[in-house]
Amino acid sequence: MLMTSVATLASFTGFEGADTFMTQPLLIVAGSEAGSLWHSQELNTRAASKDKELFIIEGATHMDLYDGQGAVTAANKLGPFFKDKLANN
Repeated sequence: MLMTSVATLASFTGFEGADTFMTQPLLIVAGSEAGSLWHSQELNTRAASKDKELFIIEGATHMDLYDGQGAVTAANKLGPFFKDKLANN
């Protein structure tokens, strides 16, 4: 790695361009206790999509969404979203 690239790497944000390029329907699922919740909130704020939703699962951490009731709750939200958006677009 070149030393000149350190500043570029350190200042990288995955949110750049969301206000321009993220125009498709968007469903963001996050846990209310997730340390990464702010990422979901920021993306929801920045995304250009007019059809977007931030679905927060109360009491869930990030890892709770991978297994158990958190995963079931997330899947119950994602299934209808995909069925509706993929069938109509």
